[in-house]
Amino acid sequence: MNKHTKHQIITDKGGNPAFAVIPYTEYLALVDHDSNDYDEDVFIPHEVVRA
Repeated sequence: MNKHTKHQIITDKGGNPAFAVIPYTEYLALVDHDSNDYDEDVFIPHEVVRA
């Protein structure tokens, strides 16, 4: 994306910033979409999660 995109700030009822709408490519760069912070082969029994 070469052109400038204006970001949108969404505020709550009190006027405080609550959300920012940004281009998807910028979001992917921010969250480092290629890294896996979890192991798909690890399972936690429901009883443990519930506890």
